[in-house]
Amino acid sequence: MKKLIFIFSTFIFISILPMYGQNQINADELPQYLKTDFFRKFPTINPDDVKWYKSDDGYEARFIFQNTATNYVMTYAGKWIRTESKINETDLPRISQEYIKNNYPNATIKEVYMVQSDVYPGYKVILIDNQKELIINFDKSGNLLTEDKTITTESEIPESEYVKKISILPDYLPSNIKEYLGLSYKNYYVSKVYWAKDNFNVDYYIIELTNDKGDNLVELEFDFYGNLLSQTQETIEPKEIVTKKDKKSDSKKITPGIPETMVPKNAIDYFKKKEKRVEQVKWDTINKNYVVSYVNPLRNLKYQMEFDEKGNWLKTTTFLDPKSLNPMITRFINDNYPGYIINSAENIVTHDKKKYILVEIYSPEWINDPMVYHQLFFSLSYRLEKEILADGVSKYDFLEMQKKAQSLTKTKEYLEQLNHTLDEDDVIYYSQNISPKSLPGNVIKYVNENYSGWLLKEAMLIVEEGQYFYNIYLKKEGWPDRIKLTFDFKGDFISEEKIK
Repeated sequence: MKKLIFIFSTFIFISILPMYGQNQINADELPQYLKTDFFRKFPTINPDDVKWYKSDDGYEARFIFQNTATNYVMTYAGKWIRTESKINETDLPRISQEYIKNNYPNATIKEVYMVQSDVYPGYKVILIDNQKELIINFDKSGNLLTEDKTITTESEIPESEYVKKISILPDYLPSNIKEYLGLSYKNYYVSKVYWAKDNFNVDYYIIELTNDKGDNLVELEFDFYGNLLSQTQETIEPKEIVTKKDKKSDSKKITPGIPETMVPKNAIDYFKKKEKRVEQVKWDTINKNYVVSYVNPLRNLKYQMEFDEKGNWLKTTTFLDPKSLNPMITRFINDNYPGYIINSAENIVTHDKKKYILVEIYSPEWINDPMVYHQLFFSLSYRLEKEILADGVSKYDFLEMQKKAQSLTKTKEYLEQLNHTLDEDDVIYYSQNISPKSLPGNVIKYVNENYSGWLLKEAMLIVEEGQYFYNIYLKKEGWPDRIKLTFDFKGDFISEEKIK
């Protein structure tokens, strides 16, 4: 049986994943250099106060640092992966709190951690929902990264259902998808692009295309690597779809509104009683309600009144100048949403005597199309009362996800090419050269006691069928052969092999 050693070091993708199959271990089972390096970084920590765990990813140290429960995660070779510091759930970004509230209304938050990492810094939340433990990861802005959802039976998995489906700009499609559309659908326009996630947290692109006439709709689904997964086509009425050309022409059209004769009399009477000196009056309908827009020349402000289908008054909206908002509101937005842009501000009075100021904001880095907005509700004393947070997609986070997908694609292609070169009975195992200093102490002790005069020339960490081993190679001056010794991960001797 032949063996092929494959040097593989793609560790970045494990950095945001939860640790599965953790087992608590004794500190004596760790390489001495690793412990030395760890306590050099945390000199004030008592070694007796550190609990060590081992998993498929590496080692984890749990301890109290600066009065905070802390988890320090590293690879088996001692490379730092991430640090998790326990925080209060109220310290989570509001968008994360809102996501948990909306998607897990009956869940209990068990623990919340702030995660420091070179790859995905952010937050980790452990929930208890229906007696199951779930782990949710958010980025540093509070946007969802991953969800560990436990699905017990196949019947619980809805087919063709997406957990998330967000409309984004076509500009952010990968180049290979753009090339495919240009070659295969020359006479079609991209009308919608969605970024979607399924029940297994897998990312997809969903693209809707229409032809010049607008009577043919094509929906394409691609995975995040740019591979076409499905295609559906249907004939529709031309008026149901708007192409890019139509959008430009429609944006210049002015809707004439409706004549007053089509509006209930009590709505017109109420409006004329409340507003006697107004200009640019225009009546229209929204769904089944009637809306009148107008300008008050004395206050130089735009207004809007809304009535139900029977003509009963519902609310009055005053459109405020975003640049002239009260300083308390402006300060709140600057402190809590730095860099965000105010889209609109409205003073609203409703028929049930509610009065509030609604401010819509968005980040200039979002790639949503159409744009989405966080809605901030303030009292008339300018204090925040409620927030409704939108699913804004940052272009930087999105491009980073695409880079990861492209990197995974290259790795996948390489592995597939590698597999074609192997015989059926070949065994692939992964290895990493390590420093002899990183070997467990009992390995060094065994060599010193049984191979006096031999030099340790090379040490490797081997992963074979999910098991970890150490291979070390010894050489003695004047001897033509080398010796390979194999130890298990605890450092216990397994076998000896002479190599010519």
